[in-house]
Amino acid sequence: MHGSTPTPPPLPERTDSLNNRCEEGELRRAPWFQAGIPREITLEVLSQEPEGAFMVRESTSKPGCYALSLRVPREFQPSGIAHYLIMRTNKGYKIKGFTKEFTTLTALITHHSVMPELLPCPLSLSRYNPSFVKTDSNKDFADIDSDPDYNTLADFRKMMADLNV
Repeated sequence: MHGSTPTPPPLPERTDSLNNRCEEGELRRAPWFQAGIPREITLEVLSQEPEGAFMVRESTSKPGCYALSLRVPREFQPSGIAHYLIMRTNKGYKIKGFTKEFTTLTALITHHSVMPELLPCPLSLSRYNPSFVKTDSNKDFADIDSDPDYNTLADFRKMMADLNV
């Protein structure tokens, strides 16, 4: 076949350092990623949140790993919060005790927001959607100052920003 187009050469695999640089920027923008947040603050913040709310931080007990803290049904865990270890693997990341591996932390989180797998509930990304605005009335905008949860989260984010974490 003379007129067929040649198959392009395979794309070079992304090097680890490039992949890490791309992902680092992505993680810095992800509200669920709070690298240096202490476990106690994670517990405090998540205890006010609905089931499925979660945070990922660097593990203090296992250097090089991440901790996934997830607000779960109390019948699953009496405290309402369960912790999972996210380990680095040759392919990327996986939750300890789970079989699926993901090339990036973001891919792992996105997958578990759709398919909880062994988690007691899916990870909820919805509460992190800053573009969601109720349009039924302007009253909602006036009330934002009197919403204690909103203020707590806003104060917390400002505190974390001030700490430059």
